[in-house]
Amino acid sequence: MQLLDRDGQTQSELLDSVGLDHSTVSKSLGRMEEAGLVTRVPDETDKRVLRVHLTRKGLAMKSKIAAMWTTLERTTVANLDASAIRWFISLATTVQRSLVNRDSVTEA
Repeated sequence: MQLLDRDGQTQSELLDSVGLDHSTVSKSLGRMEEAGLVTRVPDETDKRVLRVHLTRKGLAMKSKIAAMWTTLERTTVANLDASAIRWFISLATTVQRSLVNRDSVTEA
């Protein structure tokens, strides 16, 4: 999904956007590359940096991925009223921020 929003990100940018550790993202990208969904190519100005690009096969999955997210979103809130949905979204947003900023959280 991150690459569908902005193709050609560096692995570091992807790490920051998904909030996962380096090994998890690297392994996932490796599997996606083996499946023909992405390619990793050295950056034009800094060959140490890898940029991740969707292949045609990866781009072709856009509608399928969007449909999966829509189904997940509908299923998640199916039994909630409007007030509970707003509360759930607020809570989920707070949890997401905590995960993304987990390195800045100090232990009490």
